Amino acid sequence: MAPSCPACEEMVVSSEYMCAGFCKSTYHYKCIGLASNLIKELKRPKSQLVWLCHGCRDFKTKGISPLIREIDSRLTDIKNELLTGLKSEIASEIKKHLTDFINTTASTTTNVVFPLADQNTRITTDRNTPLNAPKPLRPQLRLKLYQHQ
Repeated sequence: MAPSCPACEEMVVSSEYMCAGFCKSTYHYKCIGLASNLIKELKRPKSQLVWLCHGCRDFKTKGISPLIREIDSRLTDIKNELLTGLKSEIASEIKKHLTDFINTTASTTTNVVFPLADQNTRITTDRNTPLNAPKPLRPQLRLKLYQHQ
């Protein structure tokens, strides 16, 4: 049995128009309410024009589009939460490694070469340094970490 047109409930032959939406219902061209030039375009084999019945059009505008917007909004929120967490973790790791580096550098043996001394003279400061030896130069490194908000 041939399908019936949802608009007029009469039988539809295969040469009539099928809704391009989800329902795939077949309509008479005269029942879809388009001008003759648009119907001619719909009949063209590679037409870019599509027609949706009221049910599919309502579902697309009231059903899927808001759903897509909601999903997009949630994905944006999740992305922002992840980026904020990653930035905090990276800043924390950088601060930890810089602190370790500064502490390690400050506690290691320091070799000091005096430019006015003899080329072969090198003073090494460590636990065995004589009391009259010059004080070792301690590297001074001051870093400020800023966390981007």
